[in-house]
Amino acid sequence: MVQKFTQSAVYISGNKNEKKYLDYVSILFKNLFDCEFSYREDKRSDAVLLTKYSKGIVNYLNQVCEIPIGKKSNIAKVPSIIMNSSNNIKCAFLRGLADTDFCLRFRKINGIYSYLHIRGYFKSKNLIEDLEKIYSDLGFNYSCCYDLKRYDQRWGEYKMQAIYLNGKKNFKH
Repeated sequence: MVQKFTQSAVYISGNKNEKKYLDYVSILFKNLFDCEFSYREDKRSDAVLLTKYSKGIVNYLNQVCEIPIGKKSNIAKVPSIIMNSSNNIKCAFLRGLADTDFCLRFRKINGIYSYLHIRGYFKSKNLIEDLEKIYSDLGFNYSCCYDLKRYDQRWGEYKMQAIYLNGKKNFKH
């Protein structure tokens, strides 16, 4: 009989220039779960990895928060606990997601970089559809693009979904 070794771990990665933010995430984790991440820098790159081995935390995140185990980029969605929550919770979720996975740019209009452009790219259509619902419920103006073809040397051609929040009104909102 062959025994299969399984490992339950929570990994959070970032750039070592984001140490302040990763420290903040570590504090949130400590407050939520009363345990600490181990902190490791990758000497070959600028990456930092926060790790916590805990079957209980992984099961909680999977079963209560609906975070899938393993590769999630194609199947990610907003957990129903967020979708069914108050607007304050939805806004906090969006702020956290934007902090980690959105970009803020200024587009040039009449030779001046003045048009604010907030964009999130994701592989999961489910995630974009859920974000559309939340942004609509909260009164944002947004636009989405599905199945955008992208190319990366490492992976070749792949498809992405995008959600855009344009203009100062959306930024202030």
